[in-house]
Amino acid sequence: MRLKHIPTIRKISRHYNKYWEDEMNESLESVILKKYLRLFTCANSMILECGSGWFKLIDRLLYDIDKVGKETGKTVTVSQIKEKFGGLRIYLSKRDKEIQDLIDVAEEISFHTCEQCGKYGKLRFGDIMKTLCDEHAKEWGFETKKEIKKTKIRSELCPPSKKK
Repeated sequence: MRLKHIPTIRKISRHYNKYWEDEMNESLESVILKKYLRLFTCANSMILECGSGWFKLIDRLLYDIDKVGKETGKTVTVSQIKEKFGGLRIYLSKRDKEIQDLIDVAEEISFHTCEQCGKYGKLRFGDIMKTLCDEHAKEWGFETKKEIKKTKIRSELCPPSKKK
């Protein structure tokens, strides 16, 4: 079966990927690949490049895409699913309006779902953009809006005192 080389490829890709900690858990990735193998061009670890919190969202999206493909008789091939600019991105060989609508909805939902755990999340800005819940935002070192405002106000309105 094609899936037996995933752990080896994943070890190699971790070496080159700065943020590998947020990649989908290997067992969840295997579930997706086994369940929807007919939708993928090749079964390698670079197909799913996002956190495990989006597992249910991706699972439902692929189910719907597969269903549309079967109903219309069209062959749909997924080449990559990843996080980009804090949201879900999916790249397909062919898109019709119905499939594009499904993707648009899933991408919009991803901006409100923590990529790490699947709880409610917000798009966070820093060195990178991530959609995270408050707990994971803190863990990743993202400041909350209140902290950012407080810091700006203090630096602008309260200059350091001069000692005499």
